Amino acid sequence: MAALALASLYIGGITVLDLSVVLFCSMITMFVMIETGEKMTWTYFAVTAFLAFLILPSKIYAIEYALFGALYPILKSYIERIRGWISWALKLIVFNAMVASCVLLAKFVFVLGDEYFPLGVITFIVGSVFLVLYDRVLTMCITFYIVKLRNKLKFK
Repeated sequence: MAALALASLYIGGITVLDLSVVLFCSMITMFVMIETGEKMTWTYFAVTAFLAFLILPSKIYAIEYALFGALYPILKSYIERIRGWISWALKLIVFNAMVASCVLLAKFVFVLGDEYFPLGVITFIVGSVFLVLYDRVLTMCITFYIVKLRNKLKFK
């Protein structure tokens, strides 16, 4: 699974599909979580994030993968153990902290200008709307996998 994620990331990094591939990789992360459990998923996260930093030409893309494609799906599974609006509030806080981290790393570590990654209210509003859509689609894909595909594929 790690090889599939890294190969997808590499191909996505040389095309305009970078964020789409990161989202695809988040599905792989959830698949690993469902099939192997939490401990192995943290190992998967560490290995793929480390290798993404080594292999991918764009380190910003590696950060996007590490935060949004690998870490967020893992944190989502923990946050969703809390029910109600508190779960959504935590998801928004975590996601916006990830967006801020990505932007600040881009500006101050990789020295990219404001035109590449603007940090403003609009960034967080659009990011929050994206999070709600992304989270719902991720949940629907997980449900579809567990209900319809898991028994047919029989990985265990």
